[in-house]
Amino acid sequence: MTRNEFSAQLKKRLKRMPQSEIDSAVGYYEEYFEEMGVGGNDIIPAGTITPEAAAAGIIGTFAVEDKKSNNHRTLWMVILAVFASPIALPLALAVVVVALALLLVVFSLVIAIGSTGLGFGVNGVVCILAGFIGLVGYWQTGLMLLGFGLFTVPTGIYIFYGAIKLSVATVGWLKKMLGKFLLRRGAK
Repeated sequence: MTRNEFSAQLKKRLKRMPQSEIDSAVGYYEEYFEEMGVGGNDIIPAGTITPEAAAAGIIGTFAVEDKKSNNHRTLWMVILAVFASPIALPLALAVVVVALALLLVVFSLVIAIGSTGLGFGVNGVVCILAGFIGLVGYWQTGLMLLGFGLFTVPTGIYIFYGAIKLSVATVGWLKKMLGKFLLRRGAK
């Protein structure tokens, strides 16, 4: 990484801080690299601090110094410092994976409920057909199958209809939540 790339990444990571603090921090590291004899397009020696670590330290220091103010800015700066650290990417990835797993569970339940309703309906139709056939030889069994079929067909229809309504409601809720999240992310 060159000195110019370091400065650009440091500015990017400090973009939520006051401009005077950003200028001061970048100036400090520019002076530091000048004392080391590293030019603008020269590669920074291995073992030198990374922009991520520098930003985390600067934000943490700024948050402690800014603690005297009565607003919530200090809290947000500390949170920002935590997320500027290298742990942010795995943590964010874990949150996304858990959210996708929950989404998969919800849709699996909706599909299972729909399949149950469909199975009830198909079973009911088969029982009605078997009941008519059974009336010829064993009328008691035929009546029982007809009754069971007449019960399971509407039950299956109601369950399947409920699964469709549930899936529509779930998709609508997800669209609403995703829209709110994207609007909130766009506002920043």
